Amino acid sequence: MEYKEENMSFKKENLELTKNYTFDVIVKDGQEPFIAKLELTPERISLTIRGEINDERNCSFGWGNVNQLTCHDLNKTFILYNLKFTRGQGNVLSHYPKSTSYFEVAFDVGFLIYSDSFFTDSFRSIHIHSDAISKWVGNTETQEEIISAYHRKEAIFNSPDKLQEFIILMNDIGILGVTYNLSMHHSSPEFKSGINFPPSLIYQFSNEKSGIETEQEFEKTYNLLAFLFGKDFIVDKVNILDMDGKRCSLYYPSKNFWPQYENRLIFFPLGKDIRFNTLDLPPLSLEIFNTYFSLSSIESGYWKKYIKYKRMYSIEEQFLGYFRILETLCFKQKHFLDEAIFTAICSKAEPYLVKKFKDKRNVKIFMRGLPRYNKSKYNTEKNIQDFYRSLPKTITGQWQYDKNSISQICKLRNDMTHANDYYLDESELYANTKFIEVLLIISMCKKIGISLNDLEKLVNRIDGYHQIIKEQI
Repeated sequence: MEYKEENMSFKKENLELTKNYTFDVIVKDGQEPFIAKLELTPERISLTIRGEINDERNCSFGWGNVNQLTCHDLNKTFILYNLKFTRGQGNVLSHYPKSTSYFEVAFDVGFLIYSDSFFTDSFRSIHIHSDAISKWVGNTETQEEIISAYHRKEAIFNSPDKLQEFIILMNDIGILGVTYNLSMHHSSPEFKSGINFPPSLIYQFSNEKSGIETEQEFEKTYNLLAFLFGKDFIVDKVNILDMDGKRCSLYYPSKNFWPQYENRLIFFPLGKDIRFNTLDLPPLSLEIFNTYFSLSSIESGYWKKYIKYKRMYSIEEQFLGYFRILETLCFKQKHFLDEAIFTAICSKAEPYLVKKFKDKRNVKIFMRGLPRYNKSKYNTEKNIQDFYRSLPKTITGQWQYDKNSISQICKLRNDMTHANDYYLDESELYANTKFIEVLLIISMCKKIGISLNDLEKLVNRIDGYHQIIKEQI
């Protein structure tokens, strides 16, 4: 991916995440203005503040982190979030007639929100623009109808319903869908005229959100899309609307999220009203969005962790990461003994044990651990094996791994965790990692309501799936 440098001395509505920008901005500390340079690249965002201070003019930014900071460049406004102090310096310029010093401090910025005019830190929607969304949506009847409506000279701009691929209402969360961004062009010197209508994903909140919350909702949305796509993807730009309808841009260092390999199959295409469904894949149930966005922050965090582990280059780290999430998703408890009866007996037995051992402290510690042990009839190996058995033979029958393989893989995980010696060549470890990843993907799909019937047609689209298939003789 190539990106270009742009000097933002002109008016611009959108910031593109694959481009570089440099701004000379003004930062205010109370009523005191200081000059600063704001540099945006796909690798990092940096802010350098410099100026003179004296007895009447001081700067309180200090040499530490800053949660949020607003700066301006003429009519442009930037709100910066999660600023991490990286360096600073200061020099005394003069002592007489008054003490004057020069300072310079620099920060790395987590992300920022930009607009070409003033806006407040309160937002109502996100619009994600990416070529990957176009590929995920595919060639649909809706797109064909937009073209037909244009040729019939209909007022398409006045018919927003015709520019929607789908819209779903999520309970007490908001509205999510894919819409088409229609624009018309004509140029007789260039001999062209027509329309463009690339899709974008829109997520409108039920309640207003701060900039921090808006970025968290974007990240949550990105993680689900990356899961459905089967890989990271390049986001071209992210527009957000404030509560007054002002269009703003979200900019964050995005290069770490660029895919390592772009030409890979999309795991689960949208499949809605496809014109030519040559792949015979099931359409994605739109209800999964409602289910996913209704999950707790801990549960939706599994998608964030999965994407993070998928980016790792170390196979060992991937294996351990996937295993941890799978272990959590498969977790079940069962008691060895009836809990109520066991608790009553323990209560009666404790005084006898104290009297017998004459060690009240250790008896109490021992007794506190018994209920936890009583709940542990199902261990990790048993839980994952039960999950494996719950899958249809139409899926597991083609794998070279069976229920007994899980015992060996759990032992491998324990050996890795406790730094024990283990003997496995790289190709075997990679295949084991893919097996755990496939189980994890299936469990995550089930968590958001994707059926096993649908997964039967999709599992072979998982990257590296061939590693776990039996060799054909």
